[in-house]
Formats: sequence, C-alpha cells, structure tokens
Amino acid sequence: TTSHETTRRRLTHHIGAPPHVISSWHDNHPDQDVPDGLTLTQPWPAGPSDQCRDETIYYRYSADRARRTLRGIDTQVAKAEKAVAGKIPVKRNRFVHLSGATRSINRDLEKRARTLAGWKCYVTNLPNPNPDPETVISAYHRLYNIEKSFAHVQIRPKSTPHLPPTCASPSRPT
Repeated sequence: TTSHETTRRRLTHHIGAPPHVISSWHDNHPDQDVPDGLTLTQPWPAGPSDQCRDETIYYRYSADRARRTLRGIDTQVAKAEKAVAGKIPVKRNRFVHLSGATRSINRDLEKRARTLAGWKCYVTNLPNPNPDPETVISAYHRLYNIEKSFAHVQIRPKSTPHLPPTCASPSRPT
C-alpha cells in the first residue's frame, strides 16, 4: 500500500463517520456541551506494509467555529426542507436524499455534520511518542500565516504603482 492510498483511507474514515475519540467523548458526556479549546488525541499507527511513520492526530474544538458551522447547517437543512416540500427546486444540497422520484432529508448526515461541527483535525508524524498538541497546532497556524502572506505578495505587484517615466531605471532608457 502506498502512502497516498493510506492517506486516502484515513481521510475516507474521517469524512465517513465521526472519529472514534470524538464519538466516545460524546457518548461519555451525553448531555454536556463540548468545552471550548478541548483537544483530543488519537494515535494512528502505520500499517505493516506502509513506508511511513506512525502518526498522531489531534482534534481541537472551537465554540466559535461550531457556532458558524451550525448556522450554515441550519441554513442548508432549511433549504433542504423547502426542496423536499417542493417549494424550491432541488439543486445541490447535501442533506437532500433522492431515491427515484421521492425526496427526503438525510437526517443521519445532518446528525453526523452536527457532531463534527467545531472540530478541526491536526496530523503529525513527529517521532516523539507524545508530541505536545500546542506545538503541532501552532505549527499549523504559522504555516497558514506564511501561506497567507505569500498570497498577499502574489496579489500586491498588481496594485503597486509604476515608476514615473522620468525616473532612471536599469531596464528603462533615460
């Protein structure tokens, strides 16, 4: 199995169902709200035929991210209900299940989306047995800021003013 296939399987696992550590937290705390900033850790051992190292996956919950995500889910479900009722045409709504001519709302998918609202996944393959979650998460945030600044640099040359024709420049004759 190649590393690409392993990654694909891992992502399929995470997208298809809530990860085990998140599901077990909800099972152990059925009537509690997830505390803001909660970090759960899940080891992810490499398979016997994998050419890569073991990984550690951190799941961090953000109440603000959950609020925004749940608002989007509520909007999508409301549109899905209107589409199922025939009030609006069915376009691309992930919560509408079509089976022949019958339309219904996929409540399992809605439940899964609500369970995952607010969680973000951070993966590392650092060889340390238990890398500090804050170190890994801050490295992801630094990478995001670096990529954001590069995107700004790519846009900026279009908005910089050109030199006036009277200025001497090596590429311009005076």
